Amino acid sequence: PKSNINYWCDKVFEGTNWNYEIQMDWSGYDTSRDNDKIYEDAYAAAWDVSNENKFIPTTVIQAKEKERLIDIEESNRYNITQTIAENFGVHCRYEYEHDSDYHIIARKVIFYNAFVQEALGPIDINYAYDTTDISREMDSKDTITKMYVKTLTDSNTESGLATISDTTANKSQEDYLLNFDYLYSIGTISKEQYNAVEPYEIEMHNFNTNLKLYERQIATLENERIEASAAKMVAKNAMTLDQERISANNALLNSITNDTGFVEVNSTRPDTCAAIESGSTYYINMRQKGIDPSTLHLYTNFTPGQPLESVNEIKTYTLEKDEFGNLIKIKNIVVNFPSQSKIIYVIYNYSPRLYYENILKTWETRYIKDNDDYVYYNEKVEDIDNTIINIKNLYDNILEQKTTAIVRFERLMGSAIREGFWQPEDEYAKYGEKHEDNFNLLNTSSFNNNLASIGWDNELFDEEEKHYFNISVAQEIKYYYCIDLSGHLSDFVEYADNLNQISFIYRNTTLPTGASEDDVRYLSILPFGSQALLRFLRPINGGTVIPVLMLIGLNVEDYSESVHNPRIGILTTEEQNNQIVTKVEEIISNTNIHLIASPEDYDIVYPRIRINSSFVKDTEDSLILKRNNISINKYEDYYILSRLENNSDLKYFITIKPELIFKNGTYGAYTCLYELSNAGLFMYLDGLQVLKENAYPRVSYEIKPTFVNDEFIRYAYKYLNYIVHINDPELKFEYVKGYITELHLKLDSPKDDTITIDNYKTKFEDLFSTIVAQTEQMQKNSTLIGIAAQAFTPTGGLQADLVQTVMNRVDLNYAFNNGTLTINEEDGIWGTSDDGVVAFRGGGIFTATEKDDNDEWIWNTGILPSGINANLITTGQLDTNLIRIFAGNDLKLQMNGDGLFAY
Repeated sequence: PKSNINYWCDKVFEGTNWNYEIQMDWSGYDTSRDNDKIYEDAYAAAWDVSNENKFIPTTVIQAKEKERLIDIEESNRYNITQTIAENFGVHCRYEYEHDSDYHIIARKVIFYNAFVQEALGPIDINYAYDTTDISREMDSKDTITKMYVKTLTDSNTESGLATISDTTANKSQEDYLLNFDYLYSIGTISKEQYNAVEPYEIEMHNFNTNLKLYERQIATLENERIEASAAKMVAKNAMTLDQERISANNALLNSITNDTGFVEVNSTRPDTCAAIESGSTYYINMRQKGIDPSTLHLYTNFTPGQPLESVNEIKTYTLEKDEFGNLIKIKNIVVNFPSQSKIIYVIYNYSPRLYYENILKTWETRYIKDNDDYVYYNEKVEDIDNTIINIKNLYDNILEQKTTAIVRFERLMGSAIREGFWQPEDEYAKYGEKHEDNFNLLNTSSFNNNLASIGWDNELFDEEEKHYFNISVAQEIKYYYCIDLSGHLSDFVEYADNLNQISFIYRNTTLPTGASEDDVRYLSILPFGSQALLRFLRPINGGTVIPVLMLIGLNVEDYSESVHNPRIGILTTEEQNNQIVTKVEEIISNTNIHLIASPEDYDIVYPRIRINSSFVKDTEDSLILKRNNISINKYEDYYILSRLENNSDLKYFITIKPELIFKNGTYGAYTCLYELSNAGLFMYLDGLQVLKENAYPRVSYEIKPTFVNDEFIRYAYKYLNYIVHINDPELKFEYVKGYITELHLKLDSPKDDTITIDNYKTKFEDLFSTIVAQTEQMQKNSTLIGIAAQAFTPTGGLQADLVQTVMNRVDLNYAFNNGTLTINEEDGIWGTSDDGVVAFRGGGIFTATEKDDNDEWIWNTGILPSGINANLITTGQLDTNLIRIFAGNDLKLQMNGDGLFAY
């Protein structure tokens, strides 16, 4: 509901003998306004500066119903109605209904903004200083022309603060307001001084617009620098590891001096391998290093002294290689053994050098990539540093110009600048502007420049799945297999409540004779939600979005070799011939399964609603999303995140989970009800009124009955708190609003009655004090806080790189009883004690106990991803498959499962 005056009065008077009316007079306004509603004064919601250096309102709000938030405890209805009136900037009076015994049986409070026409008509008070029938008291010591509006804490703004400097309605974009109207009207300041106010505000507007832009750019660049610096350090450490591995493998290659060719394992003495059953297929592990896969042949039968026959050769199998491209396993072997002995005979060519050459090539490839990354990020850090320096120079230059302009203006205005401040109530931080927007999501939707729009977004947040991944030491990019579901968007609707029971099902081997296609022994199952994800792809150059099933649980191999009879469905069981058998309930059959041929030509995209504002309130009460007019659930159906765009604009994104679209079978129509924090706007609008009433001196008039007509005196008791018009030529008051604040009736001497009329009556009356303020620093402290909005994942957790970012920004040092622990960007994590040092760096864990002549640590032990290097290993039992002993770079002794070899 709107928090207008009716909302609050209904809460106060419901179920009582009180009633209320709103009697407003909007006759002086050009736009149509209802007299039973209270409106904001017309205001410009945003300003621009013309070529003639004049303010131009770009958006004017003419008739916006006034809403306010009120917090009252332990009060009575009289005080409450006064508070309501003050919050809405109107006045109130009370009328009573009596019974025949003059008991009050009903009360009515009337809210109004001008004198309600009655028999008397408007009441005008004209001050004449040469009469004794009216006297005047004036207090101008607290007159304010420059009023600072203090900031409030507001978690819904980019800076974490609510301030009038952030609202576009504020011409100057400063955190203070100016009003010299009264001083100019009485001649205290000249026309030149008065006319200098708007050009000054235009200067401040232009300065602050640029300063805010530069602040955001600097904050964004500093955040990018942290990330680039971290990536640079990772690449540098990786290069160190790459070089170590290259050196180690070069040493191994150099030690193999007598083995430059291939050794043939032929039909005379083939390798004898025991086949290990895996479902309906078999696999064998290959222990020999450096096998040339092109020379590989497998047989089921071998007779010593006889050649291997092609009739016994096994043709169906796949090869598995390690991350360096060396053959380690032959799997998916389809074979019918001629006897119970499941032996496979293998012939091939191998070379020890080939094994290390493959490793060496891989590390060399990785080194080139890591070096490229290091060069790229090093240059990026340098570019960012230079850009930051340039922007800071521009910022400082504008700040200097702004300071000069302020000094010049204050010198011009001199003593006319009378400073004060207003501290708004905390309730302002709860203010919000409600919006409701409707969208139809199509497979071609894209964002527009509206406040809110819907579209497909290819810029991913952390933890959102890509359609590719990196494998091996060389970080090769591989794309997931994606099944095109165009035309099948509605096939999952009847399974909406059990979507995770659906799977991508395929046979992973040749089907034995007589076996069923649904026999679970021959099936691989990729469940939805864990190994098969419903997502959307869009051509890189734009176009129509395609629904897909992304198979993240399928090994990256040739799809045609490992996937047979693929289907999408639910695996069920049924009874046949007193036996329980599996059955696939097909949703999409094999004939309708089609792969995306070139996934590298697509971007993965997510459906999002973008709100072009940094003031979004993202609580469940303030943001509601509906699909086809039915509310959907945060986290379960959608999530909300924010990010900076164009290095300056913080925007919020509501991401609709892809599964929701598949559950409903259509892209859908959405209604987004959201609220933008406008605390700064309300503080600005009320601040204008506060300053307006305090830019004039406080004047009180005491009137005797002889100054007014008898009719007024007769009914004076009815007019308490009424509005009157004050005309005071000496003070330049012409029809200034005044209030009948006091009636002093002397029943024994009516001629001595007095009526008191004041030109002020406001809830802000006692909230002012004169201060000397320096505010520039307050405007410079807010920008970096906005970066924190990007620290959360779609599930509400911390982003993966947040800890890395924080670690890179600070140096940590912890002291313990027996040493220290130090964490910094350059060196990583160091533990130091009297016994030596342990360092954890990007490449591994290293230890040292002494330093060289250059005061550098001599590393004696290193634990790396590829192994352990140590001067001394003390162990009770060491279990290893392969031991090599070197003398310098020469291999001298080798031990493995086949025996001990000396070179």
